[in-house]
Amino acid sequence: MKKLNWLLWLLTLIPPLVVITTELNKTVLVGYMRIVDFVDLVVIAPFFLTIALGIHSVIYARNPASKMTWISLALIGILLYGHAMHLTANSINTYSTEIRDYRSILPDDTYALIYFLDEQLGHWLLYAGLFGLLGIWTWSCDISIPNWSSLLASGFIFGISYGVVLIESSQVWMALPIVLFLAGSSFLAARKRAQQFLSLVKSNPMAQFTFMTAIGILAGMSIYFTATGGFVEPSKYGL
Repeated sequence: MKKLNWLLWLLTLIPPLVVITTELNKTVLVGYMRIVDFVDLVVIAPFFLTIALGIHSVIYARNPASKMTWISLALIGILLYGHAMHLTANSINTYSTEIRDYRSILPDDTYALIYFLDEQLGHWLLYAGLFGLLGIWTWSCDISIPNWSSLLASGFIFGISYGVVLIESSQVWMALPIVLFLAGSSFLAARKRAQQFLSLVKSNPMAQFTFMTAIGILAGMSIYFTATGGFVEPSKYGL
């Protein structure tokens, strides 16, 4: 349980701290890449792989050859594939339109392809992998704990962070399906174990994290909408 707790807290805290730090210096270049994209490549991508494999090993330690084990590994691959696609296209997009003023000489169809890979397909794959993993890890997790844990806070913070990320990536429409999927995975896990829902959430660390992630996404997006009056990307406010 301690290892899972640490891994989920690292997943919650490290990416936003790294992103905030690098975004403050995002015009700094490493070769032709903004420092935020360079750090995404050399720090965040290996971090996601390490954390995902770590959680995977904890969840499936008792049953390393099950069908769900292979689905989990496939979703880790999708997560990294989507992250790589988004990173590559985003690096080209931001260099061409933010660091240099090349937008006027880019053919519209070429820019449309870059935008599609960056802001749409890359994010769709990344979110499918990430939230798909949370769902099946919740379904598969047989670890029991005696009571509520700090993962309630971790999941809530993670959810708030990704509520803002969904807005920044122009994927607000994905929030409701993601929330329903995450909450549904906890309900189905309770049904699988013939437990009351709250009883499962209280005694299962992944259910605590996943269900609070769903609540955090709704809370984060609601707070953002109340504060700004809409879902305009934070970057357009200079944030």
